[in-house]
Amino acid sequence: KEHYQIVMEDVVASRRAVVRIVPGIQYPGPYPGGFVVQFGTPETVGRHYFTEICQALRFCGLIPRRFYLETFMNGVITYALFFPWAKEDEVNRLGRTIMVSTHLNFTGKEDIIYKSVMQAKISFEVGLYVSAAVKFVYMFFPKEQYAPEYTHVHGVLQNDPGAQRKLEALYRLCMRDLLSTQRIFDLLRRQLDLAVRFFEDFQAIALGRAPPRFNSDLAAAIEKACPEQQDRQILKMFLTFNESILLTNFFKAGTPSAFAFRLDPRVVLKGRPTSLYPEIPFGIYLVTGR
Repeated sequence: KEHYQIVMEDVVASRRAVVRIVPGIQYPGPYPGGFVVQFGTPETVGRHYFTEICQALRFCGLIPRRFYLETFMNGVITYALFFPWAKEDEVNRLGRTIMVSTHLNFTGKEDIIYKSVMQAKISFEVGLYVSAAVKFVYMFFPKEQYAPEYTHVHGVLQNDPGAQRKLEALYRLCMRDLLSTQRIFDLLRRQLDLAVRFFEDFQAIALGRAPPRFNSDLAAAIEKACPEQQDRQILKMFLTFNESILLTNFFKAGTPSAFAFRLDPRVVLKGRPTSLYPEIPFGIYLVTGR
């Protein structure tokens, strides 16, 4: 009861999911060794996390000796998973995987990625990376290349700010359907192998194993895999995202409540027209999560 109370207090205080790793010796029973993984969350509207827990166990190669699920009147759900023979690094990996799963969106446009994770086609971390990178691609895809007259007319109207604003509004209206997040997710579903390689490239850069650079080998793989020019351009935006990474908490020990990426604006905005980006900002930040 004491450990359940601690989990409940942590969930109520933080108003988000929490994971605790407790030595098995603190629990009575025939198997006093190993560890107990406790998971609690208040975010239970339409979601019980049973599927995510099972997939996390499969992904980490662990099988609990005992498995308890409790629901409470305040809407909180708690899990207790007993691993009498597991090693500490194994249960720590499981705890992080469970926490990462709480960031995956199981409804709407992102359900394509969620289903790919639940079907073990990609890992939890790949799914989380893709969900964040898609937001970047959607925001910074160079749509103006598909309307070259826009930049010319915008420059002609440089002395008429009112007319420029009307032109910008018309441009956004016309470009709205050129690229959607659904289109990007659909493309990734067909190119999951490339998505995994994008994540590996991101991981190497974020952990300092490789310098930030545009991965020419991956660019060549994109050229080979995609016959359509716009599909190639969309996928290469993931390489631009990786190249622009300056700082991220993605691999920080202890899963944060939100994942943040500081991006190099010189990389992100390279070659973009000054009519759209008249000044290079100090920094570009992408935050995804709660």
